[in-house]
Amino acid sequence: MLHNARSSKKKICIVTSINSKLYSQYGAKTLASFPKTIQKYIWSEDEIVGVPTLEFADLSFYNRNKDKPFKGYKYDAVRFSWKPNALYNTLKLTTFLDYDAMVWVDADTLFLQDINSDWIEDNISTDGIMSYLGRPNYYSECSLLYFNLRHPDTVDYITDVWNLYVTDCIYEL
Repeated sequence: MLHNARSSKKKICIVTSINSKLYSQYGAKTLASFPKTIQKYIWSEDEIVGVPTLEFADLSFYNRNKDKPFKGYKYDAVRFSWKPNALYNTLKLTTFLDYDAMVWVDADTLFLQDINSDWIEDNISTDGIMSYLGRPNYYSECSLLYFNLRHPDTVDYITDVWNLYVTDCIYEL
C-alpha cells in the first residue's frame, strides 16, 4: 500500500509588506506571482487600492526614526523594520489559527512557478526556529525566511527582534 511520507500537511501562511509606491513600481507583478494556495498576510503603511492589506498598528519606530541618518544600506534600520513589524503583528493576528509555519517573502520576489505548502515543507522547512538562504562570503539573503511555529522558542525570537526596534536598541547592535 502506498502512502504519503508526511504524517500530516502543515498549515503555512506567507507574510510580506509593501507600500503603494512600491506596489505601483513592481508589487503588482510580483504579488500576482505569489503562491495561490497559501494564505497571505500583506502589510502596508498606506492604502493600496484593490489590494487587501493589513494596516500596521504600531508605526512609532518609523515615526521616531524615519529622518535619522545612517551610514550605509546595511544600517538603514527603518528600511529593515517592516519585516519584523509584519512578522510580529501576523503572530498576534493569527495566534488562534493554528499555523505550523510562517514564511516571510519580500514583496519584490518574483515566483517563476506556483509553489504550495508541500514544496515549502520539502525545500525550506526546519525543525529549528527558522531557516534562511545562506550565502557564503556575503551577508545572509533574508528575502525568504521560514519560521517554525511549532518550535517552543520561535514566538519569543520574533518578539525579541521586534522589541529591538520598539526600544531603539537595534541601534546598539
